[in-house]
Parts: sequence; C-alpha cells; structure tokens
Amino acid sequence: MAETRNINITPGGTTPVIHVSQNDVGRSVTMNVTDGDGWYDLTGSTVKLQGIKPSGLGYTVEGTVSGHTVTIVTTKQMTDEHGNIASELKVTKNNTVIGTANIILAVERDPHPDHTTDGSLDEII
Repeated sequence: MAETRNINITPGGTTPVIHVSQNDVGRSVTMNVTDGDGWYDLTGSTVKLQGIKPSGLGYTVEGTVSGHTVTIVTTKQMTDEHGNIASELKVTKNNTVIGTANIILAVERDPHPDHTTDGSLDEII
C-alpha cells in the first residue's frame, strides 16, 4: 500500500513525514501538492524529490506527475542510510524552478543489514 501525504508548494508550515525502511526499493509514495487553498496543478512539470542523507551525500528521484499528484518510487540510493532526511520536491516548468515545503524522509534502520552473518553463538564457538 502506498503512503500518501499532502505537500504545500509554499515553504514553511507543517513538515510532512514520509516513512520508509532502510534499503527499500520499489515502495510507492504519493504526494498531493497544494497551494494552501486548493490543489497545485503540476501538469507539464518535472518533479523530483531531493535530499541530503546523514553522510552528506544527496539523492534525487524523479516522480511521475498526474494533475496535482506526484508519485515517487523509492530507490536504493535514497534509502541506503537511516535517519531523518530533510528533503523537498523540486518542481520545474519552463524556466521556473520552485521548491515545496520541506519533507522529512524518515528512514527506519534495517534490523538485519546486508552481509549480516546468521547463526548462534554455540555454532561460532
């Protein structure tokens, strides 16, 4: 099931939180973009979710636009580090580039990361 959040095109106000797990790939997140009074028409726009992870490295994921809605599908690059990642949608149309209100991408720590050795203490000893 996809998570859905409303995001204001105007910076400030409430900061929405999108919840994902570390190393999620292929999880769908839908964002309805508002202009404060109603829906913000994204038709003809390119929309990307961008942020900077705890390491200082960034991520950029292009979304699929339909009317006032953008759908982002998680990638390994955006979810490979856990923590609260400050992010925003960048909306580009013609020569205009607008950033939305900030979004927190809350990446839950993977309790069993890749390369974890499974077993029991008795087996190792």
